[in-house]
Amino acid sequence: MDKTELKSYTSTVLRGWKEIAEYLRCSLPTARKYYRNRGLPCGYIGSHVISSTSLIDRWIVMQKRHYFVMEEKNK
Repeated sequence: MDKTELKSYTSTVLRGWKEIAEYLRCSLPTARKYYRNRGLPCGYIGSHVISSTSLIDRWIVMQKRHYFVMEEKNK
């Protein structure tokens, strides 16, 4: 595996709602709603929220699959 392949497997830790929202390209309230209502993968260490880019990327893929299936069922 060369370095370009390895980059696709690395993950960055996101600390705080601000970093998470910036990664998602959404507002802070929207990021919190995704966590509460749609299962955005975040955890708390004390009062600090954290997540990772790889977890969020997988969550996005699953969200797209879910809504694609729902659209297909409604056709």
